[in-house]
Amino acid sequence: IILNSFADFETGSPQYIWLVNELENEVNRNKTPWLMITMHCPIYNTFSLHQNDPQPKNAQLFLEPLFVKYHVNFVFSGHLHAYMRTHPVRNHTVSKSGPVHIILGDGGRQANAPYQNEVPEAWVAVRDHTTYGYGEMTFFNATTAKYEWVLAGNNSHDEKRNKFHWEIPKDLKDSVYFHNYFLNDTV
Repeated sequence: IILNSFADFETGSPQYIWLVNELENEVNRNKTPWLMITMHCPIYNTFSLHQNDPQPKNAQLFLEPLFVKYHVNFVFSGHLHAYMRTHPVRNHTVSKSGPVHIILGDGGRQANAPYQNEVPEAWVAVRDHTTYGYGEMTFFNATTAKYEWVLAGNNSHDEKRNKFHWEIPKDLKDSVYFHNYFLNDTV
């Protein structure tokens, strides 16, 4: 399911009504055991940029309850030129009842988004702002999937274009298997 981060998604809005109808009436978890949402702006963000934007705040207020209620597995977003994957999370708390959020905003552009906090939030599994890459998702069956972030390049330091520069982490890799806890409501 692809959502528009810049269109209204408050309760009663056309996008909200459409999403609820899709989740209630169109998604058949026997045919589509894994449920993914794609939206431009992330709900969860470990980076200092866009912390006060209305789109993530409203998405958390209006969409996150739907994602939890209808057992969304993954929420993919971009907007930030960096990489982040959360643990399953809801209301800023690690919880099997929430989706995994993945920011893939580092697909070939300088990824120098500074962190909000030096120490990652408890819900952050992996984060990076020094390299760029892309993600690959493999669904083996209804209960097992593998996600892998693939390094495509490193930031180059250019004093004229970049005001930030950090050391590139050695052996950065993100590869994880997921179990679909939402099949047959086993959460």
